[in-house]
Amino acid sequence: MNLPNKIRILEVGPRDGFQNLKTFIETKHKIEIIDALAGAGLQSIEATSFVNPKWVPQMADAKEVCAYCAQRVDKTYELAVLVPNGKGVENALAAGAEKITMVISVSEAHNKANVNRTVEESFQEFEKIVKTYPNGRFRLALATVFGCPFGEEIRTERVTELLKRAKDTG
Repeated sequence: MNLPNKIRILEVGPRDGFQNLKTFIETKHKIEIIDALAGAGLQSIEATSFVNPKWVPQMADAKEVCAYCAQRVDKTYELAVLVPNGKGVENALAAGAEKITMVISVSEAHNKANVNRTVEESFQEFEKIVKTYPNGRFRLALATVFGCPFGEEIRTERVTELLKRAKDTG
């Protein structure tokens, strides 16, 4: 096997861990947690998500959390955020995001439930974003590659097709 000498772990707890909580975590506490993760030596942290707070109330302070992290003096970690669409990208860039992740599900049912779009519509949006912001640092995350919570069959060929399309997008 040709294994890499080094791996990079992206800590998504501040985004993924907070988003489903019913009680709002105050912004200052989110920042304290992010600072503690950085202090523990994590080099890449997904701090928040620029989604509509109507759908994910816990992310209502995404701008403030991202702006704080972006203005940190100690640049020991890479600041990543998650976005569902072009509006999220605009807001993330305005707040100082360093790396932007857009998630697209392999499953049509999950993608529709998650972002109210077909997989094709999401990919078209991602391709437009990459072209609109040629200097942006984007990452595409494919969700449901190992299975769909709605029972949709995930074919390996479909995952491979979407990976190729992502690579071709740059």
